[in-house]
Amino acid sequence: MGVLNTWRDTCYLLLVVSTFCICVLVHCLKLSHKTKKYFFSICGFTQVVIFCGVDTLHFVVMVCVGTAMAKSRTNPRLLFVYCLAHRVFFSSSGFFGLKRDENNLANALMLVTTVKMITVGYEAVATRESIKNRSKVETIKAKTNGHIRENGEKHARKREMLMMEEPISTLDILCYMTSFIGLFTGPLFRYRTYHDMLDTPNTRSYKTQLLAKFKIFIAVFVTFLIGNYVLDPNYLKEDAFYEASLGHRLLWIVPIIVVFQIKYSVIWVVMEMFYILVGLGAYPETSEPLPGHGPTKLEKQKYE
Repeated sequence: MGVLNTWRDTCYLLLVVSTFCICVLVHCLKLSHKTKKYFFSICGFTQVVIFCGVDTLHFVVMVCVGTAMAKSRTNPRLLFVYCLAHRVFFSSSGFFGLKRDENNLANALMLVTTVKMITVGYEAVATRESIKNRSKVETIKAKTNGHIRENGEKHARKREMLMMEEPISTLDILCYMTSFIGLFTGPLFRYRTYHDMLDTPNTRSYKTQLLAKFKIFIAVFVTFLIGNYVLDPNYLKEDAFYEASLGHRLLWIVPIIVVFQIKYSVIWVVMEMFYILVGLGAYPETSEPLPGHGPTKLEKQKYE
């Protein structure tokens, strides 16, 4: 049983190689916030076109419609319903007579895009509310000569900790959705984390973090190779498999499913290494970051 059994596996390998090349290039170059944002998006959309072909149209439609809904102050629940409906339509497009290439990476792309679009929609609403509450606090302070109830101020600061200081623009959402980082695979991350990554200087060293992830990669990859060598999924297509007892079939199916999950875990860990290489989520310890949320002390978020 080979490591690259299908064209999709080959596409994943090419995706990893191309992403690695881009990450190394970004790490070596000193790009500004704006240059990074546009460069990441150009590279990401190029990957989408190469690895998804005609199915890129689904991606473009979901991103454009979702962005418009997020910026039109639409209830994020409606955005959730739309993204989920589009995802279901995409997966069942064959029932509507629409041909789709099952060997490309469009399925993974649309899965990640659906979650990211819903996430940024809720985050855009939360950011607007945070800015509105912040202005109310400032107004109250002005009317009370700088005095405000302690509990109210703490609550305002708590809401402000994990939010952007400025509204998320349409261009920001489009660049976030098309960035090559986290485009086809997880781990998923919020817009705030993406925004802070663009401000992270390339001079920082992540050798310790990369080495730790590389050790995990070796362990997972070796496990996958062993399982890939021992278990042959082609056996599931043979008549002998269906003629065997139920217990025998279960003993084959369960470990093969585990091996397939390990294969995608290998890609997941590799992508985590790429995240580290470009500084995604690389917050200083003084900012006291929380998993999935980012820094909790914005005033201390300084990169040295």
